[in-house]
Amino acid sequence: MQESNTSPLIEHLESQFGTIVGSWCSDDTQYHSSIQIVEFRRGTVNRVTILRTLGLSHVPIGTNGTRQELFLMIKDGQLDAGLPAILDQVARERVRSEKAVPRGEVISKPGVLPGKGEFVALYAIHPVYYPDSFLTLRDKEGEILICWLLPIKHEELHYLQRNGWSKFDDLLDHANFDLFDLERPSVV
Repeated sequence: MQESNTSPLIEHLESQFGTIVGSWCSDDTQYHSSIQIVEFRRGTVNRVTILRTLGLSHVPIGTNGTRQELFLMIKDGQLDAGLPAILDQVARERVRSEKAVPRGEVISKPGVLPGKGEFVALYAIHPVYYPDSFLTLRDKEGEILICWLLPIKHEELHYLQRNGWSKFDDLLDHANFDLFDLERPSVV
């Protein structure tokens, strides 16, 4: 019997996200050279491309040493060339600041995020399209938390700021469209 050379983290991710079809590496090696952005396709959610950090979990961040990986879900055919750079920038900012991304956090960027939907920020949300067992991976060094960053629109950001993440999550739970569609309407 042949032993697999694939890491437990890659196996865990491929079980839901599908096959790795591409990757990007930043020129910024100041804060951790092993962070990459990988692209997954043909996962358990149909017609979705996943962009995900790989290597961020090698760097424990925060006072409790949280290990985390971040991902974006994008409808197939909507992957903008600027999105890997945005995700890479968020990951490196987290290493520099030594702060993990908690559920409900909003990560604002100047201007509009790449794509057609006029999204202004990323929102850390529970990955509702995947089983709860997928959200955490245990390896020999402890837990790795998997965090979905959902692009949100200006009016959604204002609603969230006024009403809090719990009420905003309720709106997302009742959306009658795919949240990963970068041409989706606002939930507000």
